Amino acid sequence: MTDRVGQAALVRALRMAVIRGTLRPDVRDRAKGMMAALLQPASVALIGPSGVGKTGIANLLLDAPLVPDGRDLGVVRVIHGTPGRATLTRPDGTRVQVGDVGALLDALRDGPPAMTQLESDLPALRRITLLEATIPAEATAAGRAVAWVAGQADLIVWCTAAFAPSERTAWSRAPEGVKDRAVLLGTRADRPDAWSLDRLADAAGEEFAVVQTVSAHDARAARRRDGLDRDAFRAAGATALITRIMSDLNARDGALRAQVEVFLRREGVPIHPVAEDEVLTLTDPQVPAAERPPGAG
Repeated sequence: MTDRVGQAALVRALRMAVIRGTLRPDVRDRAKGMMAALLQPASVALIGPSGVGKTGIANLLLDAPLVPDGRDLGVVRVIHGTPGRATLTRPDGTRVQVGDVGALLDALRDGPPAMTQLESDLPALRRITLLEATIPAEATAAGRAVAWVAGQADLIVWCTAAFAPSERTAWSRAPEGVKDRAVLLGTRADRPDAWSLDRLADAAGEEFAVVQTVSAHDARAARRRDGLDRDAFRAAGATALITRIMSDLNARDGALRAQVEVFLRREGVPIHPVAEDEVLTLTDPQVPAAERPPGAG
């Protein structure tokens, strides 16, 4: 089965089994959870200290300058949805929804939110959602932030200029299973004072699955009006970063599909091929809502 049609066939089999009541009550909720997981885009989190270029990396992955730079947006979540719409969650838990960037900037005058959710119909957001979070300098708060992000993301990219001792301490709070698929990303490869890949790898030790460097500035410059300068994009480290992220997410999706297929066959649920044109009509009936970050009420 191909990835898209295979996924659609599994979702359809789960949905029909739930609707028809052919599953035992004790596994029905598990089937619903699997269906939501198959349909929900993978979550990629960009975390690290302030000022290391996380927003530039986010816009690089989105292939568009969607996330405003230089603004305190709190934790930023970027999802597929209505272009221009944003939802701000205040520290007291109240929410404000706006319809364009101008209104968003106006809303920020009332103080920084705990979280900002941005929506767009960019193609990348059919595959992933992005989470951007700044790790506080204070050790206890940093540990809580890392633990929270670890519970939200399928893949974490720790963005850094120099993987300082305080960053290492905060990262130590992440579960081992998260570390096994995490990326340490040096974000200032174009600067003379940037840490080399070898120096970052030495500092990281065994705490990350892979260590890479990238220049978001050079990657943006490689996207020219007449098209992409592939050599410059590769030299900036952008090709390697995107390839690594997609490889990890493909592995995650493959493992999930295999798990669902084993479940369906064990429960005696037939899996029928689904035509390609049916794939886009399959919508998630109830994807669990994301939890608010620490400090959002």
